[in-house]
Amino acid sequence: MDTKEIIDALNEKTKNKYSFVFKDATVSAADGSCLLELYYKDGVILGFDERKESADFIRSKLPSGFDYKVKFIKNFVTADTIIPKIDEFFKKNMPSVTHTVKNLEKTQEGFSLDLGINERTFEYFKNKDGEKKLEEFLDKTFFMKFDITIKENKILEEVDDDFQDIVFDLPQHSNDDRFIEISGVEVFVGEIIEEMPKYIKDVSGVEAQDVCVCGKVKFFKEYSYERKKKENPNKDAVDELLSEPTLRYYYKWVLEGFTGSVKCVYFSNKNTLETIRMLEEGWDIVVVGDLEKDKFGDGFTLKVKRISKCVRPDTFEEKIEYKTENKDYKFVFPERVEITAQVDLFGPIEEVIPPYLAAHNVVVFDFETTGLNVGAGDKIIEIGAVKIENGKIKDRFMCMVDPEMHIPEESTKIHGIVDSDVAGAPKIEEALQDFYKFTRGCVLCGHNVSFDYGFLNKFGKDCRYNFDNELLDTLELAMKYVKGVKNYKLGTLCEKFGIVLDNAHRAVYDALATAELLIKIAPNIE
Repeated sequence: MDTKEIIDALNEKTKNKYSFVFKDATVSAADGSCLLELYYKDGVILGFDERKESADFIRSKLPSGFDYKVKFIKNFVTADTIIPKIDEFFKKNMPSVTHTVKNLEKTQEGFSLDLGINERTFEYFKNKDGEKKLEEFLDKTFFMKFDITIKENKILEEVDDDFQDIVFDLPQHSNDDRFIEISGVEVFVGEIIEEMPKYIKDVSGVEAQDVCVCGKVKFFKEYSYERKKKENPNKDAVDELLSEPTLRYYYKWVLEGFTGSVKCVYFSNKNTLETIRMLEEGWDIVVVGDLEKDKFGDGFTLKVKRISKCVRPDTFEEKIEYKTENKDYKFVFPERVEITAQVDLFGPIEEVIPPYLAAHNVVVFDFETTGLNVGAGDKIIEIGAVKIENGKIKDRFMCMVDPEMHIPEESTKIHGIVDSDVAGAPKIEEALQDFYKFTRGCVLCGHNVSFDYGFLNKFGKDCRYNFDNELLDTLELAMKYVKGVKNYKLGTLCEKFGIVLDNAHRAVYDALATAELLIKIAPNIE
């Protein structure tokens, strides 16, 4: 039985739920092992038991003599990965063909692709059997089925935006008076721009005229198309013979600002052609234009009318108009809790509240996330918190959060949360507005609090909630006041103090255990 037969048998056994595809096999002469790598399709979850059963099935079909190790790799395929490969195909095989992606949608077996080919190269593309070659290239690259429909682009309006699949994560704010203070403005195309540019994030997502923004030029590229002159029925035959196609030029780039990015397009005329060609990547410019919704896709493009060179600030701190606390909870409602403990018959009649906890209300919180790097795009998927008042745990705040992205399997192995657990949960801006209310007037505490606060501060600012609370870290307190432990992990400290830590790495349980740890350490806090 060869590799293909084994994979086919595995797919039959699993009812083709995962669409396994053989990727590679690597033999190690050092230990006599053989590593087999298999792709499985995006959009499904391959759990621990399924992995083990599939690996055991493969081993049972292979000849003895090797220690077989099986690695399963999710075949992440999105528009962001497909579009560059389409560009790569044309660049290597048909560089003269101008193409645009009109539509790209996921199907049960793979993707459907609507591709536009410029009318000047359409016949050439067909004669070279381009559709079949592109389909074979994509099928082989992504191990998926691609259904391709080719259309002819006859006029400019049918030409899609090459940057349509660049996703800009721009929170939509409603600040009308936030500006970037630029200097050294120098005219480049059109009249000099005297307006102060707004934050890109403030103007994104809404069509508007005469939008002024600034940023750095990226991905600058020239395009051209043939446009026939309009025929005049009053012209004689000689004049009609002189009506020839005219070559027109337009330019696209991404303007990368301090608070986001925006796609730009500029249509040149004979007076501005030579000047606009001098625009270079890396330039700081300020532009004025009309922000319009893309005809193809969900994004927006700024149709530029004027361009000036400028000098942007060396350092930038975003001016945020923060929201105020809501009167009522709207999405997540805290619960009252009662923590009871065995009474010590030989202890003091009245329990003494540590001075620090008598003087401060504390919210102990913990997040579960899609990963460890908020700067790389990881997001919050669960919030757990408890409030300590007068030295006792009084309230609990807990909710799942829809990150609007796939939760990586590596993260699921830690906290056990999968995509279906967060489906229909509040979005981050909804969860944070209630969490903001829950934390007002309180110290924020966590075990290694800087990690969770990094997420809270970032998404708080994105949603315009200022979590400016005083911070307290039980990790630092434990390192200062607790002796005789092998390490300062939460589990180790809970074991020392007899604190029950159920469901570790789930937010509310970690928060509850951390709160009890704080109460134990609090008498030492100066």
